[in-house]
Amino acid sequence: MSAMCGGSFPRHSDAACARRSAYIVSCRLAASCRRRNTIRRHRTRRIAFFLQGIIDVLFEEENGDYILLDYKTDRHISPKDARTRYQFQMYLYCDAVETILGRPVKECYLFLLDTGREVRMERQAASA
Repeated sequence: MSAMCGGSFPRHSDAACARRSAYIVSCRLAASCRRRNTIRRHRTRRIAFFLQGIIDVLFEEENGDYILLDYKTDRHISPKDARTRYQFQMYLYCDAVETILGRPVKECYLFLLDTGREVRMERQAASA
């Protein structure tokens, strides 16, 4: 991602633009979920629940590849702990993008706002 952002995190105007784009994408994803009826409900002992989340940024590169970025505000968290804590969430985000948009997510990152560090996430199968 460093190469994609010119070696550093985007300037404020770029970040604001990215957030607007992410909002538009999240609205389209939500509308698509409703239209396709893909919000899956899991029933356990008559208790229904569903997961909801908002992808902070989804970049589409010129070649059509997707790069997913999620900002994290945790304080004093190491990249290793962040990777462990958010692996399942990022798996779900990537799976949602791939299911709805029909193309794979090439790269997936966390950006730790407290330290200004990016954490590349590995793609793994979900384990509940």
